[in-house]
Amino acid sequence: MNEGLVVAVRSVIGFFSLLIFTRIIGKEQISQLTFFDYVLGITIGSIAASLTTDLSSRAWPLWIGLLSWAALGYLMELITLKWRYAAKYLEG
Repeated sequence: MNEGLVVAVRSVIGFFSLLIFTRIIGKEQISQLTFFDYVLGITIGSIAASLTTDLSSRAWPLWIGLLSWAALGYLMELITLKWRYAAKYLEG
């Protein structure tokens, strides 16, 4: 298959995955992000970029990594909302 077509298909998959995960995790203003949320966003973006452009590896494991990071970010958000004691240590 043509490399350009593979990158295009992976880009569409990565774009819509990021869109869905961002909507699930929630959206905040940049000034309201904690340091952890900022780093999480950069990491998820980096994984999505690797998913798009790294043609030497299969897309499936990278997408699972993207899903895992988004799920763990969402889990941390739930923990900090439910338990203030945990939020004190997790958010600083």
